[in-house]
Amino acid sequence: MFLFTAVALPVMEFYNAMDTFHHVQQWFVEYGVVMILIAGFSPIPFKVFTIAAGAFGLSFPAFLAAALVSRGTRFYLEAALLRWGGKRLRGWVEQYFEWLTVVVAVAVIGGFVLLWV
Repeated sequence: MFLFTAVALPVMEFYNAMDTFHHVQQWFVEYGVVMILIAGFSPIPFKVFTIAAGAFGLSFPAFLAAALVSRGTRFYLEAALLRWGGKRLRGWVEQYFEWLTVVVAVAVIGGFVLLWV
């Protein structure tokens, strides 16, 4: 957040990416908490979204709550699967857990889309 003006802004201006930046910023204003919830649960690199949340000024308490819920759910699910399946399920979890989180995230998003339509 502190280096944004000194480092990121000149880079974005050099690459003529300010329109894209403002477009993504608007998404964060409208859907920031939802984006953090999805990114925290899915295999999308969470660091990118945490940096974006700071750069776009997402409320810290809202960010913290969304991050705790999404990351907590993700790691609790993994721990529950390993507790339930033990060593016989460990290889499967290590190999397919990322895909499982994608499927669950898509199902949740699809469910909300169906409710809104």
